Amino acid sequence: MILCDIGNTHYHILQSSKIHNIPLNKSIDILKGEKVYFISVNEEATQKLQLVAKESINLKAYADVNSAYKGLGVDRAVACSAIDVGVVVDAGTAITVDVVHDNNHLGGYILPGLGSYKRLFSKISDILDKDTNFAVDIKALPQNTRDAISYGVLNPIILSIQAVAKENKIYFTGGDGKYLSKYFDKAIYDEQLVFRGMREIIKREGI
Repeated sequence: MILCDIGNTHYHILQSSKIHNIPLNKSIDILKGEKVYFISVNEEATQKLQLVAKESINLKAYADVNSAYKGLGVDRAVACSAIDVGVVVDAGTAITVDVVHDNNHLGGYILPGLGSYKRLFSKISDILDKDTNFAVDIKALPQNTRDAISYGVLNPIILSIQAVAKENKIYFTGGDGKYLSKYFDKAIYDEQLVFRGMREIIKREGI
């Protein structure tokens, strides 16, 4: 079974237990002639996949999550379907935070991704063009520019997630999820969270 999560910048492909993260402008010939189950937030990239794959099955119509949220992205819905209770944080191009209880999506919110903050600071000044220091101590005031920027970016993100998570487990996924997860005691980093949700849908629907 080949699964593909098409995001804003990459094809995330699970093939033979291996994950491939391929930029949207690169070749996806590894899917040529294959049967692929996919979700997508990018129509142009979807068309490219459908031209390459022998058979492509869009799981969007089956990604039904009980929620009052209007316009919930299919990637968020699928990730939420992978858990029963907890908070899902997908830290990619954007950071999405969603709360799930008894298989119900209670709501969520969206933050800029860490890369967006870096680009913003670089436009303000070359002096502020620094990579995020994920070892920064968010319990102490910073004493240099890199740590000051890192603290300013990470601390509000961490506090907002803590506020909605309370005592619940937090499931991190996405490119920066591994780094953010270390700031939380009840954190689980799962690179395959969306893929697990896709498998649940395929199994449930008998597709």
